[in-house]
Amino acid sequence: MVQIMLKPQEKVIAKPGSMCYMSGSTQMENVYIPENEVGMWQWAFGKAATSVVILNQGSGDGFVGIVAPSLARIFPIDSAMFEGKFYASQMHPFALSMM
Repeated sequence: MVQIMLKPQEKVIAKPGSMCYMSGSTQMENVYIPENEVGMWQWAFGKAATSVVILNQGSGDGFVGIVAPSLARIFPIDSAMFEGKFYASQMHPFALSMM
């Protein structure tokens, strides 16, 4: 799980089912991708037709907890061990970029 701090009027876009908890000042809404942008092949192979936008509406900082929508583990990796060069492949790259 990754906890993201949101400044006022800052937003995060995530996949459906990835939001675990959020502060009282944040608001969540579903955004549907227009039908002409999602083809039959994309739908058949698992491309999500929706995304979740989480927006901090409050005047102070807010937070949201996000998890990978599939069974996975997030491993902290010290890139200094690899001289700053580390390449990873993951089904949900947004979880990797949050580290």
